[in-house]
Amino acid sequence: MLEPSADEIREWENAVTQFMIEYLGGLRDRPVYRHTTSHEIRSGLDPKLPTKGTDFASLLKVFRERIVPFSRQNAHPRMFGYVQSPGTPIGAFADLLASTLNANLTIWRSAPAPVELERLTIDWIRQILGFNPEAGGLFVSGGSMANLAALAAARQTKYDSLGRLRMYASSATHFSIIKAAALLGIGRENLRHVAIDERFRMRVDDLVAKITADLEAGYVPCCVVGNAGTVDTGAVDPLHEIREVANRFQLWMHVDGSYGAFAILAQSADRRLRLAAELPPVPQESQPTRFDRRCEHDVRARKAWVLYGGQPVSVPLPQTQGGRPWQGHGLAECRADKRDAIRAGKSHS
Repeated sequence: MLEPSADEIREWENAVTQFMIEYLGGLRDRPVYRHTTSHEIRSGLDPKLPTKGTDFASLLKVFRERIVPFSRQNAHPRMFGYVQSPGTPIGAFADLLASTLNANLTIWRSAPAPVELERLTIDWIRQILGFNPEAGGLFVSGGSMANLAALAAARQTKYDSLGRLRMYASSATHFSIIKAAALLGIGRENLRHVAIDERFRMRVDDLVAKITADLEAGYVPCCVVGNAGTVDTGAVDPLHEIREVANRFQLWMHVDGSYGAFAILAQSADRRLRLAAELPPVPQESQPTRFDRRCEHDVRARKAWVLYGGQPVSVPLPQTQGGRPWQGHGLAECRADKRDAIRAGKSHS
């Protein structure tokens, strides 16, 4: 199977494409979620370590009969839970092309054209968000990694005070923020949870009170995390007021835009979401694209160099991951969807 003939490749392609057509066409007739157990799933899979190859038709049969029925159907019209978005045919085909090239984006010379395509896609996102031309970004593997990278940059601004740093986020903030605090050595106990109001938004008065109390106690306030759409209620924190507090106390402001950043495409949301901070959006959580990448944007990209050793590098924000696959499907989906179509959809969703 590692060196198939042209006829074999065509046969595989026809079988997979036919499955995709049938799956998407009959999706609404499937249950959104199947109540099952780990034992039921594993009992249908051969536990023995394979020592011989399996033909493609048999592998596709296992996928069709043992994987798909036991999966949550994210593209189902009645899938309202969580933030995972459905896959798209154009994204699947783009994945095929990206996997065929199999580029690894360790450094520019390893994959010159894919790097430039990602830079282009990131710049499209920059333009959507209204950031200045100097803003930079990078694709990472998901939301938790993007928050980790952003908060690592925030920590670097006051690294000499590590051990006394304090971060601030509302009690509705995603759990990846507290995980990042632990992994970065800031400490879970040094993430201060700010109270929320009746609309689940951060209370600025409580933020100021906590910062003031920490200063008096000898701590070093470092970063405040705002939400451009929380994952449970979609609440948008008062970002402009939080920005004013961050400026007043000289804090790094990070905005988690995983769930709602691309609502900026809706005219009604422009005023609330435009901000002068760094914003890491997740394209696939705000519009129908795949859930395995996230774009972290930083309008102060050049200042983030110190996070990676203090040396100028060939990309605005160096990769936090030493090597990773090319996110080629993002380019195809962004290009195929068109901004006007996305804007129209956002205004009615």
